[in-house]
Amino acid sequence: MNRKLIAMLLAVVLIPATLFAMPVVVTWEWMVEDPMVTTFRYQVDGEEASAWIVVDSSVTSFTLKGVDGSVAHTLYLQQSYDGVNFSASSMSSSEPILEEVPETPVVEVAAVAEVVTPVAEEVPVIEQAPAVVEEIAPVIEEPVSEVQAAEVQPAVAATAVVAEAAPVEMKENRYSTTITLGGGALYSRDSIGSYGQYVPVISLGLDFNNLITLNKSFGIGAEMVVSYDPFLNGSWSTFLKNIFSDFSTTFNTLTQVGSISVMPKLDIALGKVDVALGGGGFLFYSLSDNLISQKYMYGAFAKMSLSYKLNSWFSLGLSGSYLWVLNDTTNPQIINGALFMGFSF
Repeated sequence: MNRKLIAMLLAVVLIPATLFAMPVVVTWEWMVEDPMVTTFRYQVDGEEASAWIVVDSSVTSFTLKGVDGSVAHTLYLQQSYDGVNFSASSMSSSEPILEEVPETPVVEVAAVAEVVTPVAEEVPVIEQAPAVVEEIAPVIEEPVSEVQAAEVQPAVAATAVVAEAAPVEMKENRYSTTITLGGGALYSRDSIGSYGQYVPVISLGLDFNNLITLNKSFGIGAEMVVSYDPFLNGSWSTFLKNIFSDFSTTFNTLTQVGSISVMPKLDIALGKVDVALGGGGFLFYSLSDNLISQKYMYGAFAKMSLSYKLNSWFSLGLSGSYLWVLNDTTNPQIINGALFMGFSF
């Protein structure tokens, strides 16, 4: 009998999934090494003047969300002691993430065995007496079972790993400029010509703080002060008594004097208190009468000042100095005390 075999083949086609760039979250952290720092500013991938983000010194981290992790991102960070003047930028970059493309699994389909249809042999018939021929039972071959496709596991997306940015080390730089306005008095321990011992002072100063930064507390700076110092022929009590009754005549008793002093100084930072120690030279010059035997006198002085910072740009303080006049044979000695306010930038 004829046998028919039906072979069935199931083909499995895999369509690989396309991997896209994964969005990541990058966090930068830094340390505040100088307690005098009041302000930070930062931006990512640039240093544009209008793009800085300004925060106070309590903020020590920044997180950037939803960015492309396949490229590097750089944080530019600056610090400031007064919120106006900032240091040079420190930079820290994240490492790009390389995606691993999973290999497409290949499913091997088992080959179907070739089915051969057997041909029944012809039995020769001998013409003899009829013989009983045993009937051959037909053999039925079962059809080949279907080949089942191998189960394909779904591809697992690569997990983005963001390298933590290293702490940013800030360069030590505590330079600032301060303009001071002050008032006080001079006291002459020795007589200067025919003038009284007390001289009022109005001063304007320019301080260059920490021109050279030695460490977190010490620095080398410089100071220059100009002042108006009216010397009086007579007593100040008489001057104040007569100023309203005879204004023009009373002011004629004043000798108009200006002075200038310059000194290097040692700047010491003690939290909100700043101390300055220094010494230098001074010059007094009279616009009218002689001070001593001439219209000017000069000498050396030593000075100490204390100031308290109310905020990053305004301070109040007091100062004291001791002056030696060198161009007079008596070498008069003068004590100067003053109160001042400072504006820093």
